[in-house]
Amino acid sequence: MAIALGNALIAILTPVWPLLAAAGHGKILVPATLAGLLTNAVICYALIPSLGSLAAAIGQSVGILGIYLYLIFVMKRKMGFSIW
Repeated sequence: MAIALGNALIAILTPVWPLLAAAGHGKILVPATLAGLLTNAVICYALIPSLGSLAAAIGQSVGILGIYLYLIFVMKRKMGFSIW
């Protein structure tokens, strides 16, 4: 369930990444990715001992969701429009 939810959100929010890159805001993508990786690692480290592979799915989904929500915020602030 957690993997399916994460993949559904990725499918909905995917246009954010190429829009920022094409508009010349590519430098924002690296820190956002690193923040998502760090979030994923912390959640996985905390939850994997108790939940196993479900924790890995939750950590991945939350990390990716965090990346895209941050990029949507940046896109709205720097480019003046939102995807919804």
